[in-house]
Amino acid sequence: MAHLQALEPERQRRLESYQAAHRDREILSEALQMQREPCDREQICKEQKRLDDSFIRATNAGRNPGLAARSACPPYSGQN
Repeated sequence: MAHLQALEPERQRRLESYQAAHRDREILSEALQMQREPCDREQICKEQKRLDDSFIRATNAGRNPGLAARSACPPYSGQN
């Protein structure tokens, strides 16, 4: 029993180190996700616009050349 008591401070130190590392990892993961979301949304909008344009070209070939693609995404500004 005395041996276990002697090891308790080391166990506590390691537990605190693990908890700090875990917290840091969570913070970094959340920060990365926050950075990726705008890029992911932009990529999804670009792909949707490409598909919309392709669909309109395919369905209106020769019938209404002035018809512009409509998309729920705002126009791409080229800025991040």
